Amino acid sequence: VFRNWFGLPDIVGMLIFYILGAGVVFVGMKLVGICEKIAVFSMVGVVGILLVATLLRDVAPLPTGWQGFNNALALFGMVSFSLSAVMSTPQVVKGLNAKRIRAAIATGLGINLALIFIITLMTLLGAGGDISEDGALVDLSRHLGGWVAIVGYIFTLLALATSFWANTLNLRDIVGEQTGWSK
Repeated sequence: VFRNWFGLPDIVGMLIFYILGAGVVFVGMKLVGICEKIAVFSMVGVVGILLVATLLRDVAPLPTGWQGFNNALALFGMVSFSLSAVMSTPQVVKGLNAKRIRAAIATGLGINLALIFIITLMTLLGAGGDISEDGALVDLSRHLGGWVAIVGYIFTLLALATSFWANTLNLRDIVGEQTGWSK
């Protein structure tokens, strides 16, 4: 993303992402929670914009029938990866009662599943049978225009950041528990 937007070398873009993402985790759980909320609402907004743009154009009919075992396996893998932030549950639920824990987990899973469903649906409607290995947003941008790629970069950065924050927060806690070092 940083290479395409600013012409930066890949390693510089990775370092910028790492510094920004790790800085959020370094400050602590409260900032991670705030940034996660902003990122998730922004991702929902991006998907909403793309859905409206897809529905305003000519849409392709949805495919019917079984699409193959490999496609079902790929969908399962994507859903599993998308829901990997559940690993953050132990940090997130500290101090909550059981009812709020269940509600928080159900809400998070529901948002992830809804986004996956909407992205899949709008890609099938927007790109039709012209689905490639390049990814949903790339296929969609081929049919809706180049602006979708820019919006897709924003979505990608937000999605990567939320996963990065969750996994880095877990790693920070694991290292702290195993070494006895302070945060």
